[in-house]
Amino acid sequence: ACTPPAGFKGPVLRVNAELFQGIIAKPDSWAALVTPMDGGLGVRDDSGFVGMLAMKKGDWLATANGIALTVPDDVVSAVLRPLAASQPVRVTGTRDGAPREWLLLNAGTCPA
Repeated sequence: ACTPPAGFKGPVLRVNAELFQGIIAKPDSWAALVTPMDGGLGVRDDSGFVGMLAMKKGDWLATANGIALTVPDDVVSAVLRPLAASQPVRVTGTRDGAPREWLLLNAGTCPA
C-alpha cells in the first residue's frame, strides 16, 4: 500500500493524517478551498491543507481512488477519511490544462 500503483506518474506525498482530524470534524471548511466546477472540484486557494496536499489554486480535481469529487464534502469522505485510516489515495485531475495525478499516503503508515 506504500508503493505507487503500476503506471502512476505524479508526486507521492506523505502527509501526517493526524493533522486532518480537525478538518474532518468540520467539513464545511473545505467549501472555502474548493468549489464545484465542470463535474469536479476547482481549487480556489493554495494555502493550508490544500498546500499540504501539493495542490494549488487553479487545479481541477476529478476523482479520488475512482470516486468522483463533485462537492466539497467529497474531499472529506474520499480523501481525508481514507488517509486517516492509513489507506493510500490516488487523486486525478488537471493542472494548467494537463492531466495530473497525486498519490497521498499516511506518513505514519508509510514513512519515507
